[in-house]
Amino acid sequence: MSVSVHETRKSRSSTGSMNISVFHKASHPDCVLAHLNTLRKHCMFTDVTLWAGDRAFPCHRAVLAASSRYFEAMFSHGLRESRDDTVNFQDNL
Repeated sequence: MSVSVHETRKSRSSTGSMNISVFHKASHPDCVLAHLNTLRKHCMFTDVTLWAGDRAFPCHRAVLAASSRYFEAMFSHGLRESRDDTVNFQDNL
């Protein structure tokens, strides 16, 4: 496991100033995405199901929104899809 100091920041606390080190692990984003995919495959913490034709895709709204402005708009602007448990695309995908 390789962890490196990414940057050092000065921070003030109620007891004065202190140095804070921010650490970075290069493989962390890949590990997070792989684990989110495992959770999705096991339908754990999925909060929406996308339907395309007769195929269902359990998904995480936060992951979809972070990956696509289309889904971000769909789930954040009061559209019906932001409240429903399923989104039916018919055969439009």
